[in-house]
Amino acid sequence: MEFGSAQNFLEGKAILVMGATVLSKDLFRVLRGMWGADFVSFISEKVLAVGGDVSVENLGVKDTKLREKLLEETDIIINSAATTKFYERLDVAMGINTMGALNVLNFAKNCSKLQMLLHVSTAYVCAMGEQILMNMKGDIPLIIARPTVILSTYSELFPGWIEGVRTLDLFVVMYGKGKLTRSIGRRSTIIDAIPADMVINSMIVALEACSKSSSKTLIYHIGSSLRNPFRISDLEDLAHQYFTKHPLTDMYGKPVAVPKKITWMSSVSSFDRYINIRYMLALKGLNVMNKMCCYSHEAFHNESKQKVKKMMGIMRLYKPYVLFDGIFDDKNAENLRMTKMKGKDDDDVGRFNFDPTTIDWTPYMLNTHIPGLVKYGVK
Repeated sequence: MEFGSAQNFLEGKAILVMGATVLSKDLFRVLRGMWGADFVSFISEKVLAVGGDVSVENLGVKDTKLREKLLEETDIIINSAATTKFYERLDVAMGINTMGALNVLNFAKNCSKLQMLLHVSTAYVCAMGEQILMNMKGDIPLIIARPTVILSTYSELFPGWIEGVRTLDLFVVMYGKGKLTRSIGRRSTIIDAIPADMVINSMIVALEACSKSSSKTLIYHIGSSLRNPFRISDLEDLAHQYFTKHPLTDMYGKPVAVPKKITWMSSVSSFDRYINIRYMLALKGLNVMNKMCCYSHEAFHNESKQKVKKMMGIMRLYKPYVLFDGIFDDKNAENLRMTKMKGKDDDDVGRFNFDPTTIDWTPYMLNTHIPGLVKYGVK
């Protein structure tokens, strides 16, 4: 990559720093172990990091020569479509999630060798980005992958890797810290979840199988609710088993006791009533005392108020998941699996496994997912 100005040089340096940060993740330790001192050179032969911005035209690639090279040589585009922050600013979310999809599509249309555009969406929200792609794609071959709740890796590159605490794992962490005794939800609700490596495997297989297909849009739901359902009650029971045997510790180094059962409330109104009785009355009393004591308890009052506000926000945010009654039909993904099994040998099928029926939830949760969550997500 050539840098024609000081600004370009600084941008390039920033890209290299970000690349080094990514490659330093524990996820790459298997490759680091395989290649040893040659790891960096191996990666540099395979990967070129290019700075850009999907929210602007031409994906923010300002260097004309570099942009022309990308348009000439790119044959597959994978758009990991969205910002995953639930509280993202609307303009930022629209720029990345919606206009980003349009900018990626326009870039793809100018790629002379393009075989496939793969758009990674979500099963729960068929938002405006998908609609733009499907309505404006023209002859561009398009795959839309819709994973459900993504969990830690099942087997590859090694079991249990996860990046931070996301979606329903927040409930597991809160429970392990002894902070979850009541919640919105139903114990019978199916958690539609899938390990991260199975999501990636499904994408690889879809790209291989469909890269030379017609220009029609192919949509794959990647989940487990239809073929291998896992319920909130299962998660609660397994979390209790794990944290009873391997408790987290508090700030004083003492083991945290977890409740045997969580009280689940099937409506927001019942949860709000509980919050009002259990916390809001106490907060009002604290506020009165704070004023009578010349605001000497202001810091404690504000901290308590923020904790209650945060808890209520979390419950409202996750309400659609813990009260969700739907089951996603993954027949397209199943057909893709069957096609893969017919066309390849057993080793190749196993290498790119994304069959949810192969997940044994109990050992996976107890020996892989929750330990991985504790290692990589709990702070």
